[in-house]
Amino acid sequence: MPSSGFFSKEQIVAPEGFNRWRVPPASIAIHLCIGSVYAWSIFNPALVRIRGVVASSSQDWTLSQVVWVFTVAIVFLGLSAAIAGKWLERVGPRTVGIVAGLLWGGGMILGAVAIWLQQLWLLYLGYGVMGGCGLGLGYVSPVSTLIRWFPDRRGMAAGLAIMGFGGGAILATPIQELLMRRFSRAPTYLGSLDEVPLSTIDGRRYAEMASTIRNSAQSNQQKTAGGMAFKGMNSEADTRLAGTTRVEVVTLTPSEATQLGTDLSPGIYVVGTGSVGVAETFLVLGCFYLIVIVSASMLYRIPAPGWLPMGWEPRLPEVTRNFGGTYRSLKKKVDEFKREFQAVIGPRATNQASNSSLISTNHVDADQALKTPQFYLLWVMLCFNVTAGIGVLGVAKTMMTEIFGTALPSIVTSTFAATFVLMTSLFNMIGRFFWASVSDAIGRKNTYFIFFGAGALLYCMIPWIAWQVSESATWVWLAAFYAISMLIFTMYGGGFATIPAYLADLFGTRYVGAIHGRLLTAWSVAGVLGPVAITELRESSMRNAIAKLSGQIPAERFQSTFGASLSELPLLVKNKTVTIAKLLELAPPGTQDPTPTLYNSTMFLMAMLLVAALLANIAVKPVHPKHQIQS
Repeated sequence: MPSSGFFSKEQIVAPEGFNRWRVPPASIAIHLCIGSVYAWSIFNPALVRIRGVVASSSQDWTLSQVVWVFTVAIVFLGLSAAIAGKWLERVGPRTVGIVAGLLWGGGMILGAVAIWLQQLWLLYLGYGVMGGCGLGLGYVSPVSTLIRWFPDRRGMAAGLAIMGFGGGAILATPIQELLMRRFSRAPTYLGSLDEVPLSTIDGRRYAEMASTIRNSAQSNQQKTAGGMAFKGMNSEADTRLAGTTRVEVVTLTPSEATQLGTDLSPGIYVVGTGSVGVAETFLVLGCFYLIVIVSASMLYRIPAPGWLPMGWEPRLPEVTRNFGGTYRSLKKKVDEFKREFQAVIGPRATNQASNSSLISTNHVDADQALKTPQFYLLWVMLCFNVTAGIGVLGVAKTMMTEIFGTALPSIVTSTFAATFVLMTSLFNMIGRFFWASVSDAIGRKNTYFIFFGAGALLYCMIPWIAWQVSESATWVWLAAFYAISMLIFTMYGGGFATIPAYLADLFGTRYVGAIHGRLLTAWSVAGVLGPVAITELRESSMRNAIAKLSGQIPAERFQSTFGASLSELPLLVKNKTVTIAKLLELAPPGTQDPTPTLYNSTMFLMAMLLVAALLANIAVKPVHPKHQIQS
């Protein structure tokens, strides 16, 4: 873009007397918008029931498929943030912010189109690729701008922006829930399980429309299912459907209706006749985010070259301010003596003296940092810490519902599960401030020892709690799970907030921004490992649980209920005709519900990753002097 153009960096240089406190609200607004990505799990239950609405149909996406949307967004967030720094310096924050708004808001709008068309690849492209790039650009521009305006309060400036990103889901969660309730509609109800004859073809359930469609007051009354208010189909739609011969349906069992928190009657519902409201929600949010981010970016101003806050001077070491060139000359001679001394006694002896502290007084260039083992050890630490946390973030609402929804249906409603997502965001935000402050007192290495040691134990406790829930469900186990989860998320947020200081300790402060940007590629990798691990292991556990439960049901009863034999079980599971909840309706009394334990293998894997990160933290040593820039 031309340097004299409206979007150029030169056009946003603040005039003399500009109030710098006009900039933080714009930066916080942008981070609150893009931070809504942490509320992704609110969409999961709706996205796996787009066609069936009250239950997943054969045409609906699976949980692992929709979580990949979140994964792609996080991958492109990390990649775009890592490469956006140089572009930001060249074109300025206004251009970067506007592009971020167009990508993030436009990605959600394209995502709405993808959901209407039920094209998963388009949802990956819209929310994942476009939206993810918008997240990365929106992440870097506010931080850089605020630090320029507040050289006297850099920690506060960075904290303001990062707080917005960590807490974005706090605002997004209730708004998303409200919009989905507003736009959702109930599917057409055909009748109870005993009233409607069904057939099974290729693992799918169908109803013959010669049966009378129930066109009662229930069709027009307001309903709620899965936290969504539904409006029934009108009589014209019911009459039109009556002329068809066969339609695909889903069945809603009493236990499933209870878990959804609905007053819809258990029975048979026609696939494709209702709406979960998620497409409309994407459209509204996309337009809102686009307008807010672009408007906030227009408010950006950058200080003029050489600008300093009134009455503030850059802090120099006391001896430098008092003696100026004399000190610099003396320091040069001391450094020369140190190099000569090292050449005589060898690097080993001098390193022994420096091993008492990881904090370096010298600096390491960004390119040179890539040649040190410390960079890759910290990369592993960040990657595994984020993997453990982000996997749970991607399925937080679903996980809460599956572990406790059937055991404590009166407590763990859809609204309760949504509140759980909100609280994970709150404690994520709190952890960023708390653990960063703790690290100043006890050191970065010790702080990460707490993250990985305590974190591994906490993850191992979750399977134990799930086993207790499956045997005797009480609110005590729910409270324990809640507390453990919140502690885990403080350490997830703390890992992000503390890693820049750890880098500065090891590599010095001069190039820490560039080094940190490259380290954020660990975030992209973790964005793949965490959600994929938790969904794939959950799917495997679910298949094993269904196979075990089906073996406890008489073949005749299975055949009469599902219209197919046990030999067709894989096809029935693939088309969502057979689920754990439906099998439990047929299982002998006292059969243990395996749903709370679906995530046990995932939690053990996360604990193992944290143990590996703990070993990497142990291996971190001071950077060898050969990598440092000598004064």
